Amino acid sequence: MQLEPQIKTQLQAIVEAARERRAEDVVALDLTEVSSSLEYFVICTASAGLQLNAVQENIREKAQEAGLPARASKAPASAGCSSRSAAASWFTS
Repeated sequence: MQLEPQIKTQLQAIVEAARERRAEDVVALDLTEVSSSLEYFVICTASAGLQLNAVQENIREKAQEAGLPARASKAPASAGCSSRSAAASWFTS
């Protein structure tokens, strides 16, 4: 499936934001065929709690800069996350 240019830019911004804070194992899952409410789900690993917080905050900031709505990129710090992994999802419009 070919990504729309805006979605591709937004997804790249999120993946790069995670990598900027040294996240590892960054994976973007395409959920368009299996979910009616989610398009993509980004998962990554952080080695410590402070790093995890830095990854999450950077993803939120870069997602908003890339044009994703603030409410879609905000989640409780514990949502979808353990002490070693971060997850971010965005809803379709």
